[in-house]
Amino acid sequence: MRLWVDVNTPKQVLFFNRLVKRHAERFGRGNVLVTIRGFRETVGMAGIVGLRGLVVGRHGGADIAEKLRASIERMRGLFPVVREFDPDVAVSLSSPEAARISFGLGKPHVCTSDAPHSFAASRLAIPLSRYLATPSYIPKRLWVKYGIEPERIVQYRALDPWAWLIDFRPNPRVLEEVGVGRDALLIVGRLEESEASYLLGKSSLGSRTAAEGLRRVVRDWGAQLVLIPRYASQMGRIKELYGDFATVVERTIDGASLLSFTDVFIGGGGTMTVEAALLGVPSISVYPSVWWVEKVLLRRRLIRKTTPRDLPAVLERILRRLDRVKERTAERSRRFREEMEDPIPVIESLLQRASQETEPF
Repeated sequence: MRLWVDVNTPKQVLFFNRLVKRHAERFGRGNVLVTIRGFRETVGMAGIVGLRGLVVGRHGGADIAEKLRASIERMRGLFPVVREFDPDVAVSLSSPEAARISFGLGKPHVCTSDAPHSFAASRLAIPLSRYLATPSYIPKRLWVKYGIEPERIVQYRALDPWAWLIDFRPNPRVLEEVGVGRDALLIVGRLEESEASYLLGKSSLGSRTAAEGLRRVVRDWGAQLVLIPRYASQMGRIKELYGDFATVVERTIDGASLLSFTDVFIGGGGTMTVEAALLGVPSISVYPSVWWVEKVLLRRRLIRKTTPRDLPAVLERILRRLDRVKERTAERSRRFREEMEDPIPVIESLLQRASQETEPF
């Protein structure tokens, strides 16, 4: 079975890495094509985990017209590569380019996603996909509105980061990379997806309100704050706001390993917030909108939700009873992980099924 995997974000590198390696072991490396959208963190993460692929296209940035231009250019670049490879089936995490090219070439595309709030990508990719694979914690009704029948929605009992955390072993060298000592009171923050279509114009950790509040907490508690931006466009702003009292990470790092040594995590986005929760790290979400998986974590009492203005008070409440919070969070996380299955075999089975189906959908 010849498989095309299209990767657009750092999360997708992690999510599909084991799938690619397992497929190569079973069918041979020549029977899997990996294409990677050009983006600083995506290419960097591929290097960290050893995912080999062909870089095609670029990230369109925050301007919607540039997003469209980048998507058109990327399809032009992908088309001859994919046509020559001639896959039996394709898989992506809501890649509009992968879905469109697969449909145009008459190849089944399996879409995976845990983000029904990602309206634009879902609207473009899901209707052209043979199947959608998604966590069982997300109701099917949230997907049907994008034009897919319930019977073509296949659910796995896991949150997406479990695909790479299931056999995860932390690498302590990450502490040296960011200049943090083992005994430091470590607070890690991940910046929001300010260039994603569903968050344009919104901010959380990138706001002056959050920076001024965290400055006081870091000073009063003698903590070390490490911030991980997403985009090159965020760097200047974050250094301006935080540069004199925090470490701003300028290159791609092994985020899960850093989380393993973190005392409190502050998430402006999605993936690292879920990672932190599954690793049992006390976490605060300042995500500037609402997303379904966040609701799941809130119900499980694995994260706290707040605003940039109230962030310092919530953080200090955790720090005042940190040992107890860590103990309770670790236990809740352990119980949650015990419910989960490995999503990769579920997706592999779905790809096999899709590759054998010949009727149009």
